[in-house]
Amino acid sequence: MPVEKKSMLAFIVIILNLLHAKTVNSKKSSLKLIVQVLPPATFEIAYLNKTDQKNEKQFDLPQHDWDPKYLINIRKHKKKMRRSNKRAKTNHDLTPISEFPTNKRFYKLANKLSFFLRIKETGEIDGTLNPDDEAVLLVFESHGPSVIRIKGVKSNRYLRMNKQGMPTAEHSPPLYDSLFRLNHEENAWDTFASFKFYFEEKYDMLVGITKEGSLKNPLKASPGQYATQFLSIPCD
Repeated sequence: MPVEKKSMLAFIVIILNLLHAKTVNSKKSSLKLIVQVLPPATFEIAYLNKTDQKNEKQFDLPQHDWDPKYLINIRKHKKKMRRSNKRAKTNHDLTPISEFPTNKRFYKLANKLSFFLRIKETGEIDGTLNPDDEAVLLVFESHGPSVIRIKGVKSNRYLRMNKQGMPTAEHSPPLYDSLFRLNHEENAWDTFASFKFYFEEKYDMLVGITKEGSLKNPLKASPGQYATQFLSIPCD
């Protein structure tokens, strides 16, 4: 019998023994026999085929559902959606608030990233680098000590924080939903937090504008960030 056929028969016998092996030591001994029976060229060919398959998946084939990178992105997206769907807690210990505003002043809010808070007529809230935009002019209506409502002059919409923690703009929202606590930080900048809703502790749902000019997720906002620190510019 030729040598190649004998090696193939020996290889088959070893594979059968490996399949029926019950202990770890018997499996290791079968693997050692495979290495002794098969010629080195077989391992070189297998290694080359393996590397070719890796390169083919990496460069030639498009991303599919089985791609690990695709699955990781899906997991991150689902986690982000779960965080965005998190509901806020309600502050029931509310100080006496005046139902009607006791004082009104005009301001423009610019954060440390040079974005001005803008309330559009469509109800969209974002940031703009143009200080002359008519939608950046705001009215602060005082309803108590450091408690205000913010209204866009052009849009005639009040800034409101919903239970998911995202600011919205409405013409006549509920009073307590549209109240914000104005906090003067030590560095002379101001932060605006929802007066009614919070996630972990009171007044931790902050209004912020990212470096792209969009609203910052309140779950990721904190008082020391550039996105949440505003300079209140009087426009009286």
